[in-house]
Amino acid sequence: MSLQAMTLVLDFAPEHWSSGRRMVALAIADRVGQDGTTWCSVADVGKRSGLHERMVRYHIKALIQEGVLMKEKRHRDNGSQRSNLWIWVWTVPMGVQPTAPTGRQPTAPPH
Repeated sequence: MSLQAMTLVLDFAPEHWSSGRRMVALAIADRVGQDGTTWCSVADVGKRSGLHERMVRYHIKALIQEGVLMKEKRHRDNGSQRSNLWIWVWTVPMGVQPTAPTGRQPTAPPH
């Protein structure tokens, strides 16, 4: 799943995504397991993307709004928060032309 998610970011990210958004998406995509989930921390994504944690949170929020990610908050038995579970939801069935998460068709890369 990680390779598929990374390929989507590298080849089919919407044109309106900034380089920061692409880096955050790529850092998360690289940590996605076969089941489409990851527990990567904001600090880890910040370190891997070169962005401050505040910017990472900003881009993650946008990725959730665009339908790329889902966030599942997790709590311990005593009510304190555990790490969030991130679910990568932007997928493409085999043999289907990928679309950007906003529903726009991606532009073909120049040859």
